Parts: sequence; C-alpha cells; structure tokens
Amino acid sequence: MVGNVILQMLSIMVLKNCNWENRIYFASVNQGEEKPFDFLHALLDGVIAGGADGGVVETALYPIDTIKTRLQAVQGGVKINLKGLYSGLAGNIAGVLLSC
Repeated sequence: MVGNVILQMLSIMVLKNCNWENRIYFASVNQGEEKPFDFLHALLDGVIAGGADGGVVETALYPIDTIKTRLQAVQGGVKINLKGLYSGLAGNIAGVLLSC
C-alpha cells in the first residue's frame, strides 16, 4: 500500500516537471520541423556505426575463433600454443570495415 502511494507521488512529480512542449526528441518524426531528409548524413552515420560495431565484435571474438581453429587442428594430445591469438586480426578488421 505504501509502495503504491510512493509510486503515484513520484509519477505525479515526474509528470509535473516534464515540459512536453519544449522537449527535443531524438530520431523521431516531428510534424513541426520542416527539415529535409539528408540521405548522405544518414548513410555516413550508418557506415560509421556499422564499422565500429564490426570492429569491436571482430576484436572481441577473434581470439575465441583462433582457439577453436587450433583445437580442431590439434592431433592427439598436443598442447595448444596460445601465443599470437591476435595475429591476422588487421586483415579481418579491414574486411569488416570494407563490407560496410
């Protein structure tokens, strides 16, 4: 019961303090603005975001993929060499960035 009262009081305080008319919405369609759509800007944003995402994912998962490949190639109880887990990463990141 007390929790419901506190929740109602907080929601009323938040709604009173929000100025919905002057709020700037990010990435939304607003009828009040007459700005033309900038295709080149949107394309550039997507390329930068995709390249950064691909680079981060490739950097994080490349050592795991290298270990998996070495485990598949090992024959009969030979120890796996964990040196050079990131060797060859630059070529993969270049491929990811170019695929954007």
